[in-house]
Amino acid sequence: MKGYLYYAGKAFQILGMGTVVVAFISFFAEPLKGDMFKLTFLGLIEFYIGYLVVAYTGQKVEEERNDG
Repeated sequence: MKGYLYYAGKAFQILGMGTVVVAFISFFAEPLKGDMFKLTFLGLIEFYIGYLVVAYTGQKVEEERNDG
């Protein structure tokens, strides 16, 4: 179950980064400051929710096998 939560957290981080990039690109297309601020804030929330989920589940590492 922790593996699924780990990947869900990583997906939230990627989604948050993508949302912030869209907000950044919208600066050059339609400079509506209020919308850009809201979109950037939403992206930051998505990213940090993902960060907290990843921090809760720990790092994804493979268990070491003792062949000796």
